[in-house]
Amino acid sequence: MGQRIETQPNGQRVVVDRDLTIQYIYNIYYWMTNLGAVGTLGTTMLERYVGFWSSYLLALCSVLLCCCIVQGAGKIFVHPPTQGSVLPKAFRCLWYACHDGFNLNACLPGTQLARHSRIVPWDEDFVSELRSGLSAFKICMGWPIFWLCMGQASQQGISQAGQMESHGIPNDVLKVANPVAYVVFGVLVQKMLYPWLQAHRIRFPALNRITLGFVIMALAMTYLAALQGAIYHAGPCYSHPRACAASLNGQIANYVNIWIQVPAYVIIALAEVFCWPTGAEYTYSHSPKSMKSVMQACYVGTLALGYGFGMALSPLARDPYLVILWSLCAALVLLSAIIFRVTFRHLV
Repeated sequence: MGQRIETQPNGQRVVVDRDLTIQYIYNIYYWMTNLGAVGTLGTTMLERYVGFWSSYLLALCSVLLCCCIVQGAGKIFVHPPTQGSVLPKAFRCLWYACHDGFNLNACLPGTQLARHSRIVPWDEDFVSELRSGLSAFKICMGWPIFWLCMGQASQQGISQAGQMESHGIPNDVLKVANPVAYVVFGVLVQKMLYPWLQAHRIRFPALNRITLGFVIMALAMTYLAALQGAIYHAGPCYSHPRACAASLNGQIANYVNIWIQVPAYVIIALAEVFCWPTGAEYTYSHSPKSMKSVMQACYVGTLALGYGFGMALSPLARDPYLVILWSLCAALVLLSAIIFRVTFRHLV
């Protein structure tokens, strides 16, 4: 799809593949996002040794730097012409489809005119594009559970670190291992794994990458469940860390080294490398031109569902139920991987 041969200024002939280009762009985008996330280490250390004001000042300086870059490089950016939003027509079309048995064919201009004497502001091509957009959005239905696991790792992971012996390390520092690992894995996967697969003509389509990412995320949640079990089996407070008399009013954590949590963030980073950019890439590639931004917004919108599920599991987010919480997340994301793979096997 979209392949052509071009000759570079140095005379070298190369094959330009649109799908590989989009894949590369999204991998670079999320790689840069995680590179920026490494800066949270600086804010954490500044907050600990200087004060909160210094952390916010660093964040402000980062935003101002981004503004300067965007303004300074504005001339080299591509500025597409402004177009009207397709959302009003799309919602109206879907409303008519729902009223006619959830059938998009009922939205066709000829059908609307014949059945309801109604003239609609779209043509058959728009209905076809809407159908294509909805088809692309289907793969997003597996993402809320993935975001649920990401949210739990980000929030409960910090709390879990606080239950272990820190040896002077802030409990929110270890999560920096996640973006650091992503930066490393992103380079290895993009520059070594994918070219090797292409050279040996081994297909590794988007849906396979997403499924693999879900499975890896299940392994990360399983690791965190096992780690939580180890914390509950360690003294002095066992299943109620920092909440017993032996903890001296919460000053003594359970006797588990905090560094044992690092592998979990590394495994999660590997899952993100295969899932995060691939979901955005697939949604973009398979969306009609007029709805690409809308489908991207829908993809990101699944974050809200994921955090909503996290709120539903909040009764388990306390001692001594955290092993159940992590195990449930592992089971849900593994089940999502299986359902995802079976449901969309025809798209591989």
